[in-house]
Amino acid sequence: MGFRSRSHSHLFLNEFETSAGRFNSLSRNHCDHPYASDVVDTLSEQFSSMSLLRRKPRPVPALPSSLQSSLRLNGVKDDQRLYRERLNLEPFYELHLSRIRKNESQQDRAKVLQRQEARLQKRGLVHRNGNVLKESVGTGVFHPLQRPTFKTFDSVKKHNNCGNHGGGGGGGTASRICGAIIGFIIIVLITIFLVWVILQPTKPRFILQDATVYAFNLSQPNLLTSNFQITIASRNRNSRIGIYYDRLHVYATYRNQQITLRTAIPPTYQGHKEDNVWSPFVYGNSVPIAPFNAVALGDEQNRGFVTLIIRADGRVRWKVGTLITGKYHLHVRCLAYINLADKAAGVHVGENAVKYMLVNKCSVNV
Repeated sequence: MGFRSRSHSHLFLNEFETSAGRFNSLSRNHCDHPYASDVVDTLSEQFSSMSLLRRKPRPVPALPSSLQSSLRLNGVKDDQRLYRERLNLEPFYELHLSRIRKNESQQDRAKVLQRQEARLQKRGLVHRNGNVLKESVGTGVFHPLQRPTFKTFDSVKKHNNCGNHGGGGGGGTASRICGAIIGFIIIVLITIFLVWVILQPTKPRFILQDATVYAFNLSQPNLLTSNFQITIASRNRNSRIGIYYDRLHVYATYRNQQITLRTAIPPTYQGHKEDNVWSPFVYGNSVPIAPFNAVALGDEQNRGFVTLIIRADGRVRWKVGTLITGKYHLHVRCLAYINLADKAAGVHVGENAVKYMLVNKCSVNV
C-alpha cells in the first residue's frame, strides 16, 4: 500500500511540475500576445492558489537519532533521498486528503437531505427552494407553511398551542390572554368553594303531615271527582340563608296523571331555621282520566288503599345577607297512602269527611 501511494504521488508531482514549466515558457515568450496574456493571467491565479508557482523551498529537518542509526546500516544516501522526497510530497498528500474529505462531507450532506425529504413526503410535504410546502387536498397546488424551514419543522405540529397563534409578537399577547382567563377561572372557583364551605347551603325540608278526604268518587265513563285538604310543613335548615317562595302550586296526581286543579300558595319569606305550614285545598270535578288509570284506580278502591302523589312546583330565591340570588325551580314530591275502605283509620272531622295522618317525608329538587 505504501509503495502504490508513493508511485501515485510521484506521478501527481511530475504532472504539476510539467504544467508549471510550460506555463513559465508561455509567459516568457508570448506575454505580448492578447490571447496568450489572458491565458497567462488565468493560469497564474490557478497556480498561485495551488502554491505551485514560485514555490518556496522548505527546510529539511534533521533526522531523528533513532532513524540515523538505522540509516547507517541500510545506506545513508538512499534513505535520506527517500525521506526528503516524502517531505516534499506531504503538501500534495494533504491536498488530496482535503479533497477526499470535502467529497465525503458533500455525500453526507446529500444523505441528510434525502432523509429530510423522505420525512417530509411521509407527512404530505415537499421541500422546494428552501421552503416547506403542503399540498392542498385534491387540487395539486402547494402552499407554504407558517414557518418554512427544516429547523422549525417540529413547530408545525404545535400549531394548536395558544402561544403559536398569530406568530411573532402576537404569540406573547395570546399567551398572556390565556393566562389571564385561566387565572380568573381559578379565582372564581376558589371563591365559590369558600362560599359553599362557609354557608353550607341545603335544600328546604318538606313533610306531608295529613290529608282530609271530603270526596273521592270514580264514575263512568272514567270521570273522577275528588276534594282534599292537605297539610304540608316546610323547614329552612340553613343558618345563614333565607328563602323567598315567589310561587308555589300544589296539586294531586295518580300514576303521573293530574287529577286535581292547581292551588296557589301565597308568596312568603322563610327565614333562618324557620318553619312554615300550609293547608291548601286541592280538588277536581269530573276530571277525565285515562282508561287504564281508571281500571287501576277501581282495583285500588276495591282493595281499600289508594296511592296518590301530592306535588308542589314553584320558584324560589335565596337570600345571603343583603344579596338575593335569581329564581330557581322547586319541585316537591310527597307520597300519600289513603285507606278509603276503613274510615276508622282516620278521624271524622265532619259529615263524610275523614282526616288521615300521614307524616311522610317528601323529596325536594331545586
